[in-house]
Amino acid sequence: MDPASARFPAATHLPTLNAIPGLDRVFTRGVPANVSLFLALAAAWGVWFLLWRTRLGYAIRAFGRSEPAARYAGIDPFAVTMAAMAISGALAGLMAVNNVMGEAERLLQNASEGAGFIGIAVALMGRNHPLGVVLAALLF
Repeated sequence: MDPASARFPAATHLPTLNAIPGLDRVFTRGVPANVSLFLALAAAWGVWFLLWRTRLGYAIRAFGRSEPAARYAGIDPFAVTMAAMAISGALAGLMAVNNVMGEAERLLQNASEGAGFIGIAVALMGRNHPLGVVLAALLF
């Protein structure tokens, strides 16, 4: 009663960290971590760079602090909202890479159920800063 696709071919599976030469000394055979860990770290760095080093990041932070002040400064609320939603959707899609291609190795109907609430808790614990979010995610 739980619809799922057939298993993906072995060539599409994400390699575990103990299968990578050099990392096999650090990660033992029982560790389920795969290369999506590096994808998540790259995404965290990308979000940090976007928020703290670009004009769009400044607009997102300013709009998040005070909408009237951001409008007064000439920041378009519609553009900032659409950009923030597109970025968050892309990050949510990156989260599903681990669930679909790394953990289950097939499409499951409710594979990422509850991940949004965990993401909110991680963001709150990390105080919405990319470094804090990485540390909070390791704790979870």
